[in-house]
Amino acid sequence: MNRSIEQSLTSLLPRLTIDLPSDLITLASSLVAQSRNIASNLKPDEEIGRAYVCAHIACERLKSTLNLPRSEEHTSELQSPVLS
Repeated sequence: MNRSIEQSLTSLLPRLTIDLPSDLITLASSLVAQSRNIASNLKPDEEIGRAYVCAHIACERLKSTLNLPRSEEHTSELQSPVLS
């Protein structure tokens, strides 16, 4: 479980020049566990995003406390098309 969380955090914080803070990994892991308790039956294609979303929430919650760089959100797939 930690591997997918660490990969997600690294993806979100590519400009972080230090090792991932343990508080950040712990919070993201806790959020994943809470998410699994609340929504244990996700579809396989939804399960893929669980660690990423929890890592993103952990970054947002701890960004000022840990003085994290701005996260690199991968929103290209999430943006809605421009309607003319």
